[in-house]
Amino acid sequence: MKIKRILIAEDDKMTRIILRQQLKKWGYDIFEAENGQQAYEILSAENPPSIAVLDWMMPEMSGIDTCKKLKNDGQNQTYIIILTSKDSNEDIVEALEAGADDFISKPVNSAVLHSRLNVAKRTTEYRNKLASYAHEMEDLAQQRAEQLVHADRLITIGTMASSIVHEINNPLSVISSTNQIFTQYWKKLEPLVKIAIENNSEDKSFLEYVLVDFPQMTESLKNNITRINKIIGNLKRFYKKDSSNDKTQYSLNDCIKNSLDICAAKIKNNVRVSTELDNNPLIIMAIPHQIDQVIVNIIVNACEAIINKNNMKNQGNIKIRTMQENNNAHVIIENNGGAIPQEILDKIWSSFFTTKNEGTGLGLSISMEIIKAHGGEMFVENLPDNINVRFTIVLPLIEK
Repeated sequence: MKIKRILIAEDDKMTRIILRQQLKKWGYDIFEAENGQQAYEILSAENPPSIAVLDWMMPEMSGIDTCKKLKNDGQNQTYIIILTSKDSNEDIVEALEAGADDFISKPVNSAVLHSRLNVAKRTTEYRNKLASYAHEMEDLAQQRAEQLVHADRLITIGTMASSIVHEINNPLSVISSTNQIFTQYWKKLEPLVKIAIENNSEDKSFLEYVLVDFPQMTESLKNNITRINKIIGNLKRFYKKDSSNDKTQYSLNDCIKNSLDICAAKIKNNVRVSTELDNNPLIIMAIPHQIDQVIVNIIVNACEAIINKNNMKNQGNIKIRTMQENNNAHVIIENNGGAIPQEILDKIWSSFFTTKNEGTGLGLSISMEIIKAHGGEMFVENLPDNINVRFTIVLPLIEK
């Protein structure tokens, strides 16, 4: 709604001409009506003038009746000034209660009219700002509601993951026990297989295959069981609800390894991860699952940025380094998923800010709070190539 658009509703032609000349001189875009019905139609249409000067007495519909009808509609935000020769207190009250915003007596004084219109412009500007702010707040409230619902789903998923981990443990124990039995059986079968091969058994080629591959398969099965157990252990710790939240000594190098295990399903063929871990374990005082949560969040975000950028066609890279500088440990995570737009770079730490359709806007905000609670700092920057993004986490090492 443009502030400089104004309606003159006046049945007297000469008065309209005089008002028109004054308003044009003051830079207004002018609409005109000869009666109240025309004025109502203009003001109730889409995108009406922001200010209206209505004569009280007009044919078909008076200025007061026009105000009342617009007020009953409840939609019009036009600032209305009633123009009349009436000037009693009762008349002023009637006009204002009908829905008018101001009242000018005839004959119209040019200076008074100009000042009243300036008040109208300021008031209309404030109204528009408030309406815009209210609309933004409604949208924001809707977004927050949706994000909180999604956050609640994440909490539910975390609870479910904990239950699923528990359920996986049972069949995994059976598989592990079965593999141990296979290994024991093989110790007794292996000599018999060798004897059969030496005696040129009809199944010699098959037995030679079994002799070589069976131990490799059982060893591979054992290694994968160990790996699954490790992932389950990390997941249990990751979703664990600590009541004490006591800090303990924790190696950042172990944190990186554990986090990569947790993210194994997210790190697919199109994402290659390289690590360069400090020779020292980099021991910090921490709540381990919270630090894991920060690293996991950054790795997952990096994977999603790479997938979105490359559309699953080209391989992306994530580089993770740990290093010691003075009494601090540094974790540096870079990905080539594309630079973060400069205008939102400082906003990514804000609660509920997200550029993802399904995002909650909580991950990085919570991560920053976790790092601060551990006495550390976290930074993000776009590298000069405008392709790689670098996250740096700085945490205090245990004093020796």
